[in-house]
Amino acid sequence: MARIHLSWLLLATAAALRPHITRRSLGAAAPALVLAPQISRAADGPTEALLPEAIYAGNDWIADRKLTIIEGDEKAAETAWRALGGAGAFEVLHKEKYTAGFKPTNEKMSFNSEKFPTWASNAQGTVAVDRSVEVASRGGKSTQLKSAGVRVEDVGRGQIGTKELFVADGVAFSVARAYEPAPLAKMFGIKEVVTTFAVSSDGTVGTAPTSTTKSRLHYEKPEVARNRQEGIY
Repeated sequence: MARIHLSWLLLATAAALRPHITRRSLGAAAPALVLAPQISRAADGPTEALLPEAIYAGNDWIADRKLTIIEGDEKAAETAWRALGGAGAFEVLHKEKYTAGFKPTNEKMSFNSEKFPTWASNAQGTVAVDRSVEVASRGGKSTQLKSAGVRVEDVGRGQIGTKELFVADGVAFSVARAYEPAPLAKMFGIKEVVTTFAVSSDGTVGTAPTSTTKSRLHYEKPEVARNRQEGIY
């Protein structure tokens, strides 16, 4: 694997994960964190962004996605967005509704379950985003993505910050996500920031971001959607 030269964005902190973050404050919640100039995945580190199975398991989540901000090189931003399964018009306020899922993994990671939401199960394993389910449901193109770097931060109460680096179609991009589960019902929100970087002919990834795309997502189980429609939530 080629060495990656990259300035990472700081994963969302506990404050950044609180509900009702505005578009302005969301951008301010992710200052740059400069790591060593040469980054490669640790041999014993995760190969994909891990989440606690007790909260996020299942392939029947109903996802509502809204694209809120596009800044910088729109061509690079759209390349990354479509590589992640985006379909339809790439424009601010574009909305999608689709089925999303999380697949079980054999990788191990401990999470602080002390204040998990009341609906969390007793499962002890880990799950990761099942991109095949998401891409098929969104109607986007199927792109084989291989993570070139992963970070996971357990903020507590089931709130997880993840960051992955990918390279697709000549564009490198990081996907930073802040997961926040609701305390009483099987649903959670995600604040997502996708940042692109240029890739030189020798495979080196530039340190300066070329674009930023931000989206807000809401996931809920089918029974929660039915109950909400009936006025229970």
